Amino acid sequence: MVRRLTTVNDQLAASGLPRLKLGVGLARGPLVVGKIGSLERMQHTVIGGTVNLASRLEGLSKDLGAAVILEHHVWSELNPNLQAEFSDRGEQPVRGRSETARLYAWAG
Repeated sequence: MVRRLTTVNDQLAASGLPRLKLGVGLARGPLVVGKIGSLERMQHTVIGGTVNLASRLEGLSKDLGAAVILEHHVWSELNPNLQAEFSDRGEQPVRGRSETARLYAWAG
């Protein structure tokens, strides 16, 4: 997505339009997947603490100046070559959580 956005931004700039920015937050853990709602309005969605954490990480991407933010459980599952592309941002406070999260950032 980040690489494709570079191409899109080049096209936007050529047209005199403002560039777009992207922020991605990835977390690993339990969640609930399913259809939620009523017969009149049914949505397929995911809910839970892991989903909330990923959303909060996406929000932190702007503050940390990174296109992609991973929490430690995701980063630890990557192969070492890919891990090396992320900078360790240490323990960071995450809005809505009492404990900090160990975060890794990729600027793109």
